[in-house]
Amino acid sequence: MIYDFFAETKMAAFFCKSKEYIRMELNKIAERRRHRTLNLIVDEEDTVSTLLIEFVRLWSEGHNLQMQNLTRDQAMVGCKKSYNLIEDVTAVLEMQCDPDELNLGLSEGDLKRTTLLLDFVIEVMQGPCMPNQKFIGGTTFTAKICKMFLEKSTHIYNKDKNTIAMIAGIRKTACLCLTALMEGSDEPSVQQAV
Repeated sequence: MIYDFFAETKMAAFFCKSKEYIRMELNKIAERRRHRTLNLIVDEEDTVSTLLIEFVRLWSEGHNLQMQNLTRDQAMVGCKKSYNLIEDVTAVLEMQCDPDELNLGLSEGDLKRTTLLLDFVIEVMQGPCMPNQKFIGGTTFTAKICKMFLEKSTHIYNKDKNTIAMIAGIRKTACLCLTALMEGSDEPSVQQAV
C-alpha cells in the first residue's frame, strides 16, 4: 500500500525530508560526544531520526523487495529526484561507530541506537535485495563493522557503561548484518567486502 502511494503520486518529498532528519542524527551524535567530554548530562532519548529510521525499516520487513528498493531509489516509481536513505543511515552508523569512541566503551544508549541502525541495514538487504547488498558492499561500512564489532582489539565493553550481555547482543547483530549482506549473493564486490 505504501509503495502504491508513492508509485501513484510520484512524490519524493517524504524521502527528501527523511534524508534531512536522518542527517540531523549526525549532529546529535556529535552533541552527545561533546557532552560526555564535558561530563554533562547526555540526552539518550530517541530522536525524530531514530524513530523515522525504525519506521522506514518496518517497510522492508518480510523481505518486501519493492520497499527495500524504494528506500534506496525513488526514480523506479517515477520520482524526478531520488534520495538514498540507505546511504544516509550507513553514514550515521559509521559516525556512531567511530573506533576512538568504541574503545571508550559504548553506553547503553549508544548500543541501542547502533542496534537500531544495524537492524535497518539488515532489513533492507534480506530476501535478498541484491541492489541494496551491492550498494552496501561498495561502502566502507562492511570493513568497519568487521573491525569494530568482531575483532577483539576493539574494547567496546566497559563495566561502567554496559554489560557483557549487551556486547554479545551487538556482536550478534553485526554478524546478522554480514550474513544479510552475503545472503544469496554472487556479486564479487559483496564477497570482497566481507
